[in-house]
Amino acid sequence: YDVTMQDLAARVNVACAAEASGRARTKLLKGARKHLKKLDRSAAPWARGLVALTRAGAATLDGTEREVRAWLDRAEGELTGADMELHAEVARARRAQWDGHAARLAAGREAIERAGVAEPARFLDTWAPGRWDS
Repeated sequence: YDVTMQDLAARVNVACAAEASGRARTKLLKGARKHLKKLDRSAAPWARGLVALTRAGAATLDGTEREVRAWLDRAEGELTGADMELHAEVARARRAQWDGHAARLAAGREAIERAGVAEPARFLDTWAPGRWDS
């Protein structure tokens, strides 16, 4: 339960930070990182992938392009290793979006849709909030 709540709280903070600016954004990102720190201490093997995915989203707001890519690469690896292939696909789609690869982003959205998600764009926004158009 705690893993789910920490993950959700972190993602909500990043999503709100993406719409905020100045002090409000800074405060929201600080809150997200507080939740991610707690989540990172979890024994759940899949938590590390979720942490990396959300850290990538936060990095789109206050990090470097290199940091975003590094977090996405880590997220993909951790999520694949935890047998969370749909979430790994989210990391791949966000990487394609960040890198400006429209065809790879479309392929990622199609893969997510094939998995049964009716609205892949919303799924991406839910599981990997941030500002992804670099």
